[in-house]
Amino acid sequence: MMVRPIHKLAAAGLLATATALGSAATPAAAADPPAITGKGKFTFQEPGLEGHQITFGAQAGATAVDGSFGDFSFKHVLPSGEVVGEGVADITCAQVSNGVALLTAVVPEGQTPVRNHAFYVKIIDGQPDQVASVQAQGGDEPPPRDCMDFEVLMPGAAQRYPLDAGNFVLNNT
Repeated sequence: MMVRPIHKLAAAGLLATATALGSAATPAAAADPPAITGKGKFTFQEPGLEGHQITFGAQAGATAVDGSFGDFSFKHVLPSGEVVGEGVADITCAQVSNGVALLTAVVPEGQTPVRNHAFYVKIIDGQPDQVASVQAQGGDEPPPRDCMDFEVLMPGAAQRYPLDAGNFVLNNT
């Protein structure tokens, strides 16, 4: 499996140090609010990706009985306007604590040409909200499905970006 912050991260550290979801939520009820709701857009500034725009959205929650649930939409647009990636992934882990959300979203096989593709996202509530993200992609094994704070586990693995547009609502789970 290849793991990278959109393109450069060692798989061993990510696979060996996943943190499991810890939820104090009560069993699911139709009226329970999701843990993470919103849409956002940011622009990469790192070498090789300058000007690439990422638009994403999440509607996710977690319960002690059913675990995590929800959808994560994503779109990657080059500075030329060409769309190079777009789809919807299944949220397999959602966790919120003290204004910070962690989520894991696995792209269903066959939706895109990339095999075993997952996003690991950290959203920091603020003015504006900030986001950091790494991806797992390729390889023969499915990506980890747990939440992980890659900024703690692998400092420097991903850069934080302020949202150019959008906002997220984070409810503690």
